[in-house]
Amino acid sequence: MINEKKEFCFNSELTLDQIKKACDYFQIQQNLILPIMPNGKTDGYPNSENPNCENPNCENPNCENPNSESPNCENPNSESPNSESPNRFDKKNDSNVIPCSNNLSLKIKSGKDIDNESIKNKNIEEREKKRNIVVTFIGHINHGKTSLFDYICKTNERNKEHGLITQNIRAFKANLNDNSVCTFIDTPGHEAFIPIRQRGIKISDLSILVISADAGIQEQTVECIKMIKELNIKIIIAITKTDIPNVDVDRIINDLLYYDISTEINGGEIQVVECSIYKEDSINKLLDAIYLESEFLDLSIKDNEKAEGVVLDSYVGKNGIVSINLLQKGILKINDNFYTGSSYGKIKILKNYMNKNIKCAYPSDPIIIIGYNKNSFPIAGDKFHVVESETIAKEISEYNKDIILSSQINHFNYSASILNKYKDIIINSESPNRSENGKGGENGEGDENGEGGENCEENGESVKNYGSVECGENELKDVYINYFIKCDKQGTIDILKNSILKLSKEDTIYRIRNKIIYANIGDISLSDINYAISFNAIIVGFNVKLAKNIKNIKNLKNNLNSQFIFSNVLYELIEQIENEMDKRLSKKPTGKYIGKAKILKIFNISKLGKISGCSVIEGTIKNNSNVRILRDSNVIYVGKIISLKVLKDERTCVNKNEECGMAFDNFIDFNLDDIIEAYEED
Repeated sequence: MINEKKEFCFNSELTLDQIKKACDYFQIQQNLILPIMPNGKTDGYPNSENPNCENPNCENPNCENPNSESPNCENPNSESPNSESPNRFDKKNDSNVIPCSNNLSLKIKSGKDIDNESIKNKNIEEREKKRNIVVTFIGHINHGKTSLFDYICKTNERNKEHGLITQNIRAFKANLNDNSVCTFIDTPGHEAFIPIRQRGIKISDLSILVISADAGIQEQTVECIKMIKELNIKIIIAITKTDIPNVDVDRIINDLLYYDISTEINGGEIQVVECSIYKEDSINKLLDAIYLESEFLDLSIKDNEKAEGVVLDSYVGKNGIVSINLLQKGILKINDNFYTGSSYGKIKILKNYMNKNIKCAYPSDPIIIIGYNKNSFPIAGDKFHVVESETIAKEISEYNKDIILSSQINHFNYSASILNKYKDIIINSESPNRSENGKGGENGEGDENGEGGENCEENGESVKNYGSVECGENELKDVYINYFIKCDKQGTIDILKNSILKLSKEDTIYRIRNKIIYANIGDISLSDINYAISFNAIIVGFNVKLAKNIKNIKNLKNNLNSQFIFSNVLYELIEQIENEMDKRLSKKPTGKYIGKAKILKIFNISKLGKISGCSVIEGTIKNNSNVRILRDSNVIYVGKIISLKVLKDERTCVNKNEECGMAFDNFIDFNLDDIIEAYEED
């Protein structure tokens, strides 16, 4: 720009008076000129209408932590001004002005160019107010979701997992190829973790459906497709392990048509990316696909919104109750008051996805919150909201608690999701009797079985001592096993409960079922053990250990007659639970069940001894079959038939409704009405 002294000065800034003189001299309209910063940028220029505004682009001027050692908490996408001259051009009132190159301070355009440039500047402003896209990896177990997550986010989560399978939800941030930021969420692929997976899909803008090239579409792939359709979430198909020889990607793409997934290859709109963590170009293509989808999504954010988000999971740490959250709206700061469902608190510590302390967080940020009230525990999936004061937060959470308690009293239903989430957590947090070992956390402090424990008495029925339910003559006898559960994270409680409660085993006498008398997070305390013993319950520890004040588990088992199951991997835990159920089944011989008979009369024969006179009431009885004899549903004998006769004739088999005489190997203590079951070895 040539200044008033006719000197060339391209780094100078123009005041309004200088711009007016230049416009008069060149005979151009003043509203076509935009003041230029020394670096050539127009963003962040001070507002001429408000000379005291240091940063007119700051979307949240109140976002400042007085205790912060770092600069004020501002939007990282905004530019800071380099000058504070009070006499400056108002960008808000001049939307049609044109930015210039670094070598010039003014540039004049006309006609359509002005309109196009105006639209371009408007798009830049809108893009600055966009949040990051939230992307969730979903798919069948062992199809490569966590490997992709680790490669993109440069983490090592897969090797940290017990059993090398994902058992928790996790969130991380990473750059896309254009340096824009994306929030990635990894979810488990195991069938038992469907609730966690659904939670991840609900909060995402885009889901990556991961399908292994060598395995193709599997059961949980289909479940993911159903969830995507129900929630109407955009997807990208990522076909992994394409480096394996002789894989058929085309087959997978065609198979997807059966589930109404039409890809671009088949004339649809869904992108397909072939991926391998050993081929960087393939990962870059996936990132490009994510960026392309983000351009078609409404990711805009509004000014001055109250912070709001969702709880991904929660647990008890050294500093108290901790929740893992995804911020969805507004700016969250230290000392903000908040509530989530029936819990509330004030943010004391705020951490980012790298577990580093931060002063504030923005929409789409995965964060860690510490500051919950002692007796209020957040539930995975709950929304959290920032309010003006702790009093308001407490009042709302208490109101929610009353609603839940009222629902329990008036409409009790063990399977109702609202009660599964809240009922026992609230009740146990109110209990005055359990105060020995607090949080059940690392030091075994606080409430005896941890805050937010769940006392799960099914249908209000007492579950003290595992026992049986009386049944008719032809009905199975129900036997219940009680379990006392402690785990590391709140989101895992429902997974464990659902996995254990759906198990059932039966034979011709018993049907074995499970009951959860209590479920909570934290390490296992001595009072936990005493409580479990009072219900004759097996103590299950998932990703937890005994509290530090309990030193010798062997002596503990001997002295307290308690039983423990510890595991870090879900399917291994389920195997141990099934073994416990097998122990409760009645004793039976080897082989396949083939028939049943009832003793109607007893004969004493001099040469043969005591003989049972029987009627076959079901199936077939064969000579030399393995048998067991039942009396009042109790097994009194397991052995073998050594003689089978009809009248005086030896028979190889006897069919239903026929009568016969039977003698058993080394057993004569049978009575009238005893039941004989026959089994044939394969």
